[in-house]
Amino acid sequence: MKMGSTVSQNYLAKILEPLLWLHSRIESVQVLVAATFLIVSSWKDGARRKITAPEKKRVVEAFDEQFTAKEITEWIRVVEGDLEDLNWFEKFPVASASVEPRKRKAEEVGNGAKVARLGKNISGVGNMVFLNEYC
Repeated sequence: MKMGSTVSQNYLAKILEPLLWLHSRIESVQVLVAATFLIVSSWKDGARRKITAPEKKRVVEAFDEQFTAKEITEWIRVVEGDLEDLNWFEKFPVASASVEPRKRKAEEVGNGAKVARLGKNISGVGNMVFLNEYC
């Protein structure tokens, strides 16, 4: 399952580093990653919106239901507290993935002239995966 986000993968990795030091138990890695992803992806235009139940459900499903929505809610509170103690968002505001126009196939418009259509290059967090590096 693919979970999209406007937050860059590098930013997610950067925010996970201190959290994994604080919560180094192997059993908590996946739910920690999921909770952090939800928190970070809830930021938009410098403000944080509420994380919805369907978003939690999709993340739980992405991790093959190895934890429950209740557990992820509890971990969201834990991670929010940790990030607040670290003053994370003051020091490192949420960095969105670059959205750059890119050229696509040229389209022919009258008189044999060609015009390139522009599309958006949106990168997201992508597949939610198990972090082998920390386990």
